[in-house]
Amino acid sequence: MSLEVPFWEAFRAIAAERGQPLNVLAAEIDAARAPGTGLASAIRVFVLAHYKARAAGAHDFSAKNPGTEPGCGEP
Repeated sequence: MSLEVPFWEAFRAIAAERGQPLNVLAAEIDAARAPGTGLASAIRVFVLAHYKARAAGAHDFSAKNPGTEPGCGEP
């Protein structure tokens, strides 16, 4: 799987915050991603959604259904 360095760093930081091994969080995202959504894309969306939720004051973002949030599909 190919992710840009900033996404890898953020993904690792999120896993550490949750006290989860990286592969466990990746497996959660993989299991929940929408059909036709690549794993790398789902992780990028997950990372973005995590930090957007944090900026909005939410405490956490679930790995459930990454890539299915409004604005994450085709234009």
